[in-house]
Amino acid sequence: MTREHNFRLPFKPDCLFSGQLIKREMAISFRLNGRKIKAFEGDTILSALMAAGIDSAGQLDGEPIALDHGLCLEVFPAGKAQSALMALPIERTKAVDGMELVTPAKGMISSIRRKYPLAGFAAALLGKSINGLDYDLGGRMVISAAWSTLEAGEKQRVDLVVVGAGVAGMSAALMAAKKGLRVALIERQAVLGGDAQFFGSMEGEKQSQEFVDELKAQIDQMGAVLVFTNAQALTLSKDKVRVHQATQENGMAATRLIDFATTMSIIATGTLERLPIFYGNRLPGVTGSRAAFYLAAHYGVWRGQSAAFCTVSSAATQVALGAADLGIKITKLADGRTNPKSRFFEFAKAYGISLATGTQIVGAQLNANHKLGMQLGLNQDGSISKTQMIEADRLVVCGGWQPDLTLWIMAGGRMKWNSASQQLAGAGELKNIALAGSAAGVTRMSQCARSGEAAVLDLAGQSHDLDIMGLDIMGNEQFLRHESPDGALPISRPGPDTANCYLDSGFSFAMAKEKEKKGKSGFSNRLAAYRKGKLAGFEAPEKALSINDVAAKIALKEIDPELAELIAQERCCLATMLAIKPRAKDRQNIFDIFAEQKNSCAVPAYLYARFGPQAKIVELTSGKIDNFEIGSLIYPSMDQARSGKAIGVIFAVQNENSGQGTALVDLLQLPDQGQAIVSNNTHAIKVNIRQPRSKTAGAITGAL
Repeated sequence: MTREHNFRLPFKPDCLFSGQLIKREMAISFRLNGRKIKAFEGDTILSALMAAGIDSAGQLDGEPIALDHGLCLEVFPAGKAQSALMALPIERTKAVDGMELVTPAKGMISSIRRKYPLAGFAAALLGKSINGLDYDLGGRMVISAAWSTLEAGEKQRVDLVVVGAGVAGMSAALMAAKKGLRVALIERQAVLGGDAQFFGSMEGEKQSQEFVDELKAQIDQMGAVLVFTNAQALTLSKDKVRVHQATQENGMAATRLIDFATTMSIIATGTLERLPIFYGNRLPGVTGSRAAFYLAAHYGVWRGQSAAFCTVSSAATQVALGAADLGIKITKLADGRTNPKSRFFEFAKAYGISLATGTQIVGAQLNANHKLGMQLGLNQDGSISKTQMIEADRLVVCGGWQPDLTLWIMAGGRMKWNSASQQLAGAGELKNIALAGSAAGVTRMSQCARSGEAAVLDLAGQSHDLDIMGLDIMGNEQFLRHESPDGALPISRPGPDTANCYLDSGFSFAMAKEKEKKGKSGFSNRLAAYRKGKLAGFEAPEKALSINDVAAKIALKEIDPELAELIAQERCCLATMLAIKPRAKDRQNIFDIFAEQKNSCAVPAYLYARFGPQAKIVELTSGKIDNFEIGSLIYPSMDQARSGKAIGVIFAVQNENSGQGTALVDLLQLPDQGQAIVSNNTHAIKVNIRQPRSKTAGAITGAL
């Protein structure tokens, strides 16, 4: 590792962690906030920053937060920080030689400097950190939410959109193309293959990379499959998908915002890695096993010369072996499962790695030497007894896996808690939309392929004999002879004076309840008590959550599993979060009215109090029916639609051909109470409003 590439692994031929996507012979550089960052051709902005030793995104509540893929941070070309369309996601944008970038906060400082040179000089001295980016994590707007509401620069029509280009997604795309359909294949990473390389294959299957290469070759031959890498699906409904892609134009980093009109969609987004619950779990140096794998495999990046591992999944153990193969000292490989079986453990012993089973991380702290100090604990029937303290440059953790149902919930899909697997699972069906692969709960690579094919046939209404789950069970029985199943999410409850304890590695920053700021219980809590005769133990709906946050709160017994779907519908779709937060007194009023009426009001519970005390249930009509989708926001005018100041939302539609919908609207905000503007994140139309449906409905919603 050189000074310019502090955290870059040395190149070793035929080594998994060799940096497959970078060209080490082609050195480049760029500047971020004036600091020169050296990189290689093929690096992303994020991989180059981390290779340069930048491992902190900023601070929250006085504590540093690790720079991580899950944060989805953005930077701007210098001088263009005013436009969200110019924002570049650092984990998906390739580094370009000579580019000048600024973080959002630095962009504002630059603006000050141009107007007030002396003030700009002083501002430039603020917040400089050798190892950090100094983002304002507490007050930063999530720019991806703006991407969901801006006018798309491109519109394309396809027969099928497949989100996720792993084995399931590629198989689905190929099946559809063979049937003559035009397909858009969307993948967040720079290359196709999803997580096949990380999870690998099971006994009796082809090697994962061989399987992926065959699928890639077939896709390359199929002109009907349009491939979009470094692309993220922001919103998804029955006939529309909005995608944001990081790309290049004229040799410079750029982005595209694309709206796909489609007949069918397949969600093959794979799984989310769960973050074990312990204090200090987002300090610089703490990372998930999958993020560590891809940074090393794709870009040859690894923090420091020593690492500890704490996991409940055999898939994560291979990361330790790959690091050890390149000279990284593995100080401890701890597995929270009791007497687990894994072929990787035998390999680890051959490397001389110290193993500890039934052991989990209790907490971590950042020492003065910038190493992590970690307290380990032995889990005995749910009781954690502290054992030893260890120190390392890096802590790689894995709390298991959760199907990524974010788009499924956004599209109106249902889900339920699977107590056996300790996961939220998709439930029911959606018209024109299907789950596939590990997002649908399938695990084996060959079964993911069949799952993708079956999803296409199911959406097309064609019969088939692909017994996916049955064959998966047979394969799992064989697999379990040699490998233990993943363990439950490791939980080490934090104390009152410890570092923060987060539930996920994304931008929600939700914490275990012991570390949350105490406040009054809100409407959701009281509504649950009314419905079930007991408290749900959940705070009022005031901030976004991830699917992982919801799953973790269930595991912590902070929410009732039966309320998970309701909470996820409100909290887990950041791009469609409603514009106005409820006031505490409004939540109080609506609960009292609802309880008094003892009426199962048509308004979904998560909308109570969202649009103020005067909101009414109204009927909407329009000749243009394509905007009548549940979740479409309502605005007083076109100008306010562009500014994002919503005054209502559609929560029911008559049917897809009626041009009629039911909405909750604050009529007092309308200049003309007979008309309003409805937007479904792609375009807006004018609609007509009928008066409230009945006095009862109006009374029930009088305090909304």
